[in-house]
Amino acid sequence: MTGDVSYTAFYSGGKDTTLTVRHYFPEGLITLSLEYPKGCGSTVLAEYSEIEALEEAIRKELGGRKRGDALPAIKRGLDKSPYLRTSDERILEYKFNKLLFSEQTAWQLVEIYSTPDFGNMLVLDGYVNLAESDQVYSHNLMCKGAINYKEKDVLILGGGDGALLWELLQEADKPKFVTMVDIDEAVIRGCKDLMPSVSGGIMENLKGKNYEIIVDDAFKWLNTYKAEGRKFDVIFGDLTDIPVHEGGETWDFVRAILFQSLSILPVGGRYLTHCNGMNATNSLALFENLLNSLGIPLEFTTTKAFVPSFMETWVFYQVTKTAEGAEEGK
Repeated sequence: MTGDVSYTAFYSGGKDTTLTVRHYFPEGLITLSLEYPKGCGSTVLAEYSEIEALEEAIRKELGGRKRGDALPAIKRGLDKSPYLRTSDERILEYKFNKLLFSEQTAWQLVEIYSTPDFGNMLVLDGYVNLAESDQVYSHNLMCKGAINYKEKDVLILGGGDGALLWELLQEADKPKFVTMVDIDEAVIRGCKDLMPSVSGGIMENLKGKNYEIIVDDAFKWLNTYKAEGRKFDVIFGDLTDIPVHEGGETWDFVRAILFQSLSILPVGGRYLTHCNGMNATNSLALFENLLNSLGIPLEFTTTKAFVPSFMETWVFYQVTKTAEGAEEGK
């Protein structure tokens, strides 16, 4: 096939063997895609060594060119794709032993995988949310060792895996009370049954002497608390990832959550949240611009930590309310 600026050629071997696709571009670049089945029959297996030899020859040839590179073979036809993405859209390949839980809810696709590298791992809409290996995530979100939670009234927005709730209740100087509000019962149920190590088994009961788990819309409860005049000393935003792109309903939701949360914090109160990967620089800048546009006096700092199952360094924000804002009563 020939276009105005490129040329594409298809080459096929015998039945059930090899297909190659070559794309030629005017800049002098060539893309070669080599597709082949593996383990589909005795004929294919007999030819697979030839495919490996061809692949190795191509790698050596491309390796000698400054502008060339060879990528690992993409695996297809598996029960579940092993490919997920970083916050800045790089491809990650995971090793999944087994899909333990899968449920499409009204809000998201909830999946839990067994992995040899990270233990059981919660994935929401194709993005890793938390794994049993990721205590560092909760510790950095709560600024463990840097913030004293003694006698604090704490609100967690999201956090359905229970990890943050558990870590807060393990503090030597314990909070007075922790309220957690998460909309997705499937996340709570799946993590309670399949990832109890992250929450210490605390989610077996939705209410204890110093905590309560509410299965409902976090934004609804923010409005309720504001109408009641209730204040929290610390609010955690442990909701869906900050979006990568500008605009859209998700950014509107993030802004509304931030504004309502800050409006029920006293002066000096803190809003602590994760944000995004350090390489999602556009998203981080948009989030900071959003903070500065709320019309509420505040200061913020950031911390970073490498989260094992994310396979990238994550950025956390610590927002402190410094005065009452004129727009908060609206």
